Amino acid sequence: MPKQPKGQEHFAALPWQKVPEFIAGLRDTDKAGPVVKLLFEFLILTAVRSGEARGARWSEFDLEARTWTIPKGRMKAGVAHVVPLAPQTVKVLEEARKLARKPDDPDALMFEGAKPGRPMLDMTLTMLLRRLNTACTAQGFRSSFRDWAAETIKSSLGLPKL
Repeated sequence: MPKQPKGQEHFAALPWQKVPEFIAGLRDTDKAGPVVKLLFEFLILTAVRSGEARGARWSEFDLEARTWTIPKGRMKAGVAHVVPLAPQTVKVLEEARKLARKPDDPDALMFEGAKPGRPMLDMTLTMLLRRLNTACTAQGFRSSFRDWAAETIKSSLGLPKL
């Protein structure tokens, strides 16, 4: 028999019902700096991969249209992706701009790491989750978002919940 594919491993996720509580705790914690906390909230609100969020540049955003266009070179599928921005996401971006090293440079990173001009490390997000004693991963919030979306659609259509 041919070799069987390995089972897909899922990233540990928070139940979607607990995400608002997590965000509230994230905002209040002193276990991370303000830029790290803003990046994490941005990641949750946009449901993108951490690398896409960490590599975001100001030139990719149209705050009037409330959209973020991620260039194809930074997307896993190699296709540009437009992300709609909720009002809270725009507020997060406005706060991030206040803290940016180069707020007027369109090519600057939104969430710059400790080294100027370099993106924040993925380990920064992982370490924050460890400090908060949260049994999930940054990537797992994409699953939380997907579950919330599925439940919302089912509810709006009058279908039974999972």
